[in-house]
Amino acid sequence: MIKVVVKEPGKFAEVREIESGLKTFQKIVMGRIEGTALPGIEDVYGYCNEDGLYLENCLPNYYRPEYCDAVMGPAVFLGDDGEGGDISLTDSQIEQVKKYLDKNTVKSMEEFRFHVITKFKFCKK
Repeated sequence: MIKVVVKEPGKFAEVREIESGLKTFQKIVMGRIEGTALPGIEDVYGYCNEDGLYLENCLPNYYRPEYCDAVMGPAVFLGDDGEGGDISLTDSQIEQVKKYLDKNTVKSMEEFRFHVITKFKFCKK
């Protein structure tokens, strides 16, 4: 079991203990996984739904203003052991991840549409 942070659209980021592995990650993100990162947070990586942009049931979740984009659907974040292995997040990493996600969460569809139309020009960095 590893300690991770899961962020679902419209909800605050939460800490969970999960079994590490492809099937678990696919279940959390509701489909095929794609790697995602949170800028400025070292030794942490995550997964989101690879097809999230195209799936009707994947709502906008959080912005990544540094990349002028947003992640669609649920995402999960875990620690990196430096050799490609999954490990639990430290308490410090958990706080950094939750702070980033809560600050950049999509608050409404209207807000999201505005940022898409303006190509994230006004998204806070």
